Amino acid sequence: MKRAVRGLVAMVLAGALLLAAPGGARAAAPEALLDPIAEIYELLEAYHKDGVDPERFLEGAIRGGLEALGDPYTQYYSPAEWE
Repeated sequence: MKRAVRGLVAMVLAGALLLAAPGGARAAAPEALLDPIAEIYELLEAYHKDGVDPERFLEGAIRGGLEALGDPYTQYYSPAEWE
């Protein structure tokens, strides 16, 4: 089930990045671009049977967003990985 949640987050991030990228992304406030992610988090928090670990959700969102860039040189290291 957790794998499905990660996949859902990655798809939402990829979709948000693709929809926002063509020109309008630079004009929109960064907070507005994150609204779909916040909405997904709230829905999962309300309806997912196991609840949501906020730190894992955020890390998954970051990793999914960077993966959606398709740039092999862009890396994310969690605080634990950085140490």
